[in-house]
Amino acid sequence: REPYWLEIEEDPILLTDRNKVKPRLWRRYREVWEAQPVLPQYHTPLPATNYEIRLYGRAGQGAITSAVFYTGAGIENGLWVLTKPTFGSERRGAVVHCDTLVQTGGGERPRTFTGWQDLVCIYDDTILQSPQHAPARTLKAGGTVLVNSSRYTPRRVRELLHLPAETTVLVVPASRIARELQLGPYFNMVMLGAMHRACPLVDLETALEFYRAQVPPPREANLEAIRRGYAEASEREVSFEEPAAANELAEEFFHWRPEEEPFELAMLRSLETPRGS
Repeated sequence: REPYWLEIEEDPILLTDRNKVKPRLWRRYREVWEAQPVLPQYHTPLPATNYEIRLYGRAGQGAITSAVFYTGAGIENGLWVLTKPTFGSERRGAVVHCDTLVQTGGGERPRTFTGWQDLVCIYDDTILQSPQHAPARTLKAGGTVLVNSSRYTPRRVRELLHLPAETTVLVVPASRIARELQLGPYFNMVMLGAMHRACPLVDLETALEFYRAQVPPPREANLEAIRRGYAEASEREVSFEEPAAANELAEEFFHWRPEEEPFELAMLRSLETPRGS
């Protein structure tokens, strides 16, 4: 009968070195392995010409939505683009990431991600200091990092992520721009425009025609957010003064993280009504 492959370190179709297989398994499944032909298509290296993008954000910030928009615009431009999201603990505020593959070479159209990115977009600058995620760990040499931040300059981002000199670092104050456009905490359209600045494979002016029919209301404000994200993403060492939030409690709640238990308890206490009042 067919062997139970989950116990085997290497799939027989991919096996090239029997020394990597445990002796017990080799004795048991040797005939099966030797009967399997070596298929060249499984050993052909993935083309290095494809462009890979990874977006890091927190659930509720719209990183996956902007990746889907970018993918649609790329397809409308005649490119082969693929996007796949990865969800962690599906709750608001949890770190999520999304990968986008843009085929830039001819020939076959692979649907496999190499796991090495040309561009990493970070929607929440608190992720910069997260050792569990290390967002630039799989960035290709000479790649680009795009960060939404009003408190970190490109130089500081480079220091936090330990990036080499050949890495390009772009910073855009997406949250501030969204507030200026009366979009509240929804800054993902700003980051979408900044993605076009960091990865010019998809022409912005052509993409705007696609976005015009796709963006949610208020439509003109969201389109302007895309334009400003493209225009204001910069490598310049400029620091921004972050204005105080109009509603400090709402802003604090939006940025609250589960590990900040005291704030949660404070919120619950604020809803309690003293007896006799």
